Amino acid sequence: MGNVLILAEHAGGNLKKATLSAIAFGNQMAEKIGGAEVHVLAIGSGLDGVADQVKGSGVKAVHIADHEGLAHYQNECYAPVVEKVADAIGAEVIAAAASTMAKDLLPKVACIKGAVMISEALAVVSANSFKRPMWAGNAVATVEVSSDIKVATIRATEFDPVSTDGAAAEVVKVEVSLPGELKCQFDKFDAVVSERPDLTEADVVVSGGRGVKGEDGIKLIEGLADKF
Repeated sequence: MGNVLILAEHAGGNLKKATLSAIAFGNQMAEKIGGAEVHVLAIGSGLDGVADQVKGSGVKAVHIADHEGLAHYQNECYAPVVEKVADAIGAEVIAAAASTMAKDLLPKVACIKGAVMISEALAVVSANSFKRPMWAGNAVATVEVSSDIKVATIRATEFDPVSTDGAAAEVVKVEVSLPGELKCQFDKFDAVVSERPDLTEADVVVSGGRGVKGEDGIKLIEGLADKF
């Protein structure tokens, strides 16, 4: 029997809501495995606030890998941290919401662990079986995993976020040792500044297509979004 490790996503010191959906997936996996515990791992710099936001989610422990060298995501720095914590807790499942970062990071983790990778899981069928979309979402397949360790990205909208009002979990500091020589270096990140919420965090999404017929139609859509 192994445990479940969920990777927390955050931005600007705030936990992303999709992480709470990933924890819901983790809870379902723990139940299917039987007796497994769910752990959360947050990687980055300045994570005290993130730990506070997730520790009431009902998980066994929140592992914090806080290091200035991890302030910006880099695959080759983050993957060894995930491997270290996964090994320490005896993780049978390693998962995260299907974000841009997770889609880059978790395949590398799967390679390191010799695990089968499940992309965009929609539902948990059993400890080894999952539903996932195929052919650009035109079909939903039930896939069975043969490896002892499973690595998955999950579609957050398919799992209801867990509450964060529970008892505080143990917070575990992870000792970080960065690779001596990196194959690439972080240069800069040009963020798009908007007063609107991130699409993955929004409670209401208003969209328009070809039917709006131009800029005036887009303005109507924007006005409707403002009303919400």
